[in-house]
Amino acid sequence: MIALTGRSQVAHRSLMDVPPQISWIARSQVRELLNLSDAQLRRDQAVLLTLETPGFDYRPYDGGFSKDALLALWQFRQLIQLKGRRRAIAEINQVMEKYNNERSRQESSRAS
Repeated sequence: MIALTGRSQVAHRSLMDVPPQISWIARSQVRELLNLSDAQLRRDQAVLLTLETPGFDYRPYDGGFSKDALLALWQFRQLIQLKGRRRAIAEINQVMEKYNNERSRQESSRAS
C-alpha cells in the first residue's frame, strides 16, 4: 500500500473503519469516505473501468461499490495526491496487482 501523508490519513482511517463484515458500500458513503464530488467519482470510475484495474469490480449503474472496488478507488486517489493524475493512471494497475498478490500470500499463509 501507499504511504500516508497529511489529508490522506483521514481517508485511510475512514477506510479502515469500514467493518470487515461489510461487503458493499453505497455510492453516497464512498463519496463521503473519499471526500469526492459525484463528478470526480464518475471520472475516477471511468478511468478504472477503462484500465480494467484489478479489484475494481464495479458495474456501471450499480448503486454502490464492493469493498475491493472501494480499495481500488482509494489507492487511485492516493496515487493522484502523491504523483498526479497522469502517473496515477499509469501506475494504478501495477499497485493493485502488487496489493492483490500480497493479500493472496497472506491468506494462503494463514490457511497453512
